[in-house]
Amino acid sequence: MVHKRQKPKISYWLEATRNAYGFGHDYWLFMSDGKKTKKFMLGQDVKVFSRALGMDMGYAIDHYSKKAKSKDFNKVSKFIATDILKTNAGRTQDDWDARLSQAELRNLFKAQAWEMSVQ
Repeated sequence: MVHKRQKPKISYWLEATRNAYGFGHDYWLFMSDGKKTKKFMLGQDVKVFSRALGMDMGYAIDHYSKKAKSKDFNKVSKFIATDILKTNAGRTQDDWDARLSQAELRNLFKAQAWEMSVQ
């Protein structure tokens, strides 16, 4: 009996660091296959929401706080990261609500570190 080697599951998360200007945060998206972790510099939070997700900061805070039922970044960050990945995967409104597949995540994992940047 031949066993197929199972492809590694891709995980992802979002981190924020205070930006150099003293206001706002810079967003970093991380993806890992369990062996290798890739770090994608997305850009300043306001620009990420505006350019990548098409929403202003006030709306984004309200939208993700309601989705996560919290204003805690650790709780909302997974929702933001998922939507950023859906955008980069080319999702449309018609297929937006479907979960990200491992095939989509593996494809995004191949991206260069700068390819998701909104700068």
